[in-house]
Amino acid sequence: ELRTPLTPLSMYSEVLRKLLAERNRDPAWERRMLDTVGKFQSQISQIARLTDDLVDVARLESGRLSVERKPVDLKALLSRAREQSIAISPEISVKLSLPDEPKQVIVNGDQQRLLQVVGNLLGNAVRHATGTQRLEMSLRAQEKEGKRYARIEVRDHGPGIAPEVMEALFTRFTKGTRAAQASRSGLGLGLFICRGIVEQHGGTIRASSKPGEGATFIVELPIVD
Repeated sequence: ELRTPLTPLSMYSEVLRKLLAERNRDPAWERRMLDTVGKFQSQISQIARLTDDLVDVARLESGRLSVERKPVDLKALLSRAREQSIAISPEISVKLSLPDEPKQVIVNGDQQRLLQVVGNLLGNAVRHATGTQRLEMSLRAQEKEGKRYARIEVRDHGPGIAPEVMEALFTRFTKGTRAAQASRSGLGLGLFICRGIVEQHGGTIRASSKPGEGATFIVELPIVD
């Protein structure tokens, strides 16, 4: 997977070399240049994402994943995650449902790491939930065993998750999780990393799905009183 982006990168670099050698730099030249640079950057981003996943897994397994705890408002965090998802994939709408009360849902955690978790769940749905035109994300406060928890749900309307892989969904290198597609880009580390981050925050993450009826990912985090 790490080698996969290298072939198009090599091709795009050759295209850039030829474009830079051209003397007739008209508007068409500028469009071709911008298009090639955009594709070049996309492949670099793919390599960076895969590398970051590998680094995070190494940190999780060695117990060195950094988590800087401070009060985080999940309402604001989910709104930001929604904006980022729409900016990356404007063709997929994201409906966000937030409770009117309380005005803030505060957890003690690392804002960037929690944003990474929600962003990963939204990104997975965009990439793997074939045919879905919308995603639904919600937040609510609930009480369980005398403690208050924030419950985040991310739901898609794709083909769902194959039953035979549900048990291994949050382990390393698990791919091919959606019933309708056999091949996947990525290393199959995203959900494993999500689980590690959520558990470091004292929370839990799980999924529910029926083939053909989409999938719902549920994250629960302790609320700060």
